[in-house]
Amino acid sequence: MSVIDPCPPRRTNVENRQTRRATSPEHNVPTTGFARAVTVAMFAGAMLAGAVACASNSTGAASATIVPPTSKPSIAPGRSLPGPSTITISIDDPALGRLTFDAIAAGDPAGASNGKLVLLLHGFPETGAGYREMADSLAAEGYYAVAPNQRGYSPKARPAETSAYTVDKLAGDVLRMATALGADKFHVVGHDWGGAVSWATAVIGAPRVSSATSLSTPHPDAMADAYANPNGEQAKMSGYMSVFRQPGYEKQLLADGPDGYVRFITAGGMPEATAREYAKVLGDESAMKAALDWYRANPLPLPPGSALGPSTVPSLFVWGATDRFLGRTAAEATAAHVSGSYRFVEVPGGDHWPPEKHTPAVLAALIPHLATHP
Repeated sequence: MSVIDPCPPRRTNVENRQTRRATSPEHNVPTTGFARAVTVAMFAGAMLAGAVACASNSTGAASATIVPPTSKPSIAPGRSLPGPSTITISIDDPALGRLTFDAIAAGDPAGASNGKLVLLLHGFPETGAGYREMADSLAAEGYYAVAPNQRGYSPKARPAETSAYTVDKLAGDVLRMATALGADKFHVVGHDWGGAVSWATAVIGAPRVSSATSLSTPHPDAMADAYANPNGEQAKMSGYMSVFRQPGYEKQLLADGPDGYVRFITAGGMPEATAREYAKVLGDESAMKAALDWYRANPLPLPPGSALGPSTVPSLFVWGATDRFLGRTAAEATAAHVSGSYRFVEVPGGDHWPPEKHTPAVLAALIPHLATHP
């Protein structure tokens, strides 16, 4: 399989501060036709368990290994885990002007200029805080791991118009954040909605993306094809999306304030302490509206001519075999939408919540993936 030739834009100097502007014109991202079209199933889950069966088609041949879900990734000798810090990242959006994102970060910021930046993208109804443990472990491996609260989740990056949340714009944020952090090339990891944005970033920004990883979320074109079958599993599994798109649904979710949100997310298997951490952001009605605008701005079925297209970037896809919202049909079809190196990791018994509940197994696949595609 082909591997993308590195064609990064002009290198920007690294600054020893946590917030930079991303103004270079060569880092501006064009709007693409799939913007209105990509949506994926995003919420709830139960405890991930079981072994991990890994298959690789990077050479066209399949092989399998078993990795216990409690296995720990290797930690380089002499490294410590200081814990993530809180930072902000500012970018200049062509239409909206300055947007500032809250984020957590772990590792040496200077690594961003050396290809060591890993952007960790959350899904719904989560925030970047769900990546704390993963960010620590990646920092111990020498990476600079940054998990932003994405567009709508950060108060200073929360446009009012639903049209501001199309997937191409979300991917544009990712590329500009990488620039603001001092990276020409970087790795992107996303879960749930963040997985959809990870796939989109890999296609739109291919020359800059060293590797892409999606947790739970199939390639958007595979997802759309599966959804298009009215009698298939995905159309049934995605039925809740029409509810999420209803105007004002955020008021219903938060009718009892943040406690209502906590009940909503813990009903899906999330530990209460984690849910309350997320409620610090999503317990606010304006934040919840913006989060649901991701669904409203990117409906299925796909309009004609709006497919994302194949990814040429080295890709890792980790999927739980009992995910109630993203089914096997789309998961197994994803391989046909990746023309670069590709590895599929299935978690038997695994559901929809890998960042929070199955971090060791994810890292067991992710760390070698990052090291193989520096």
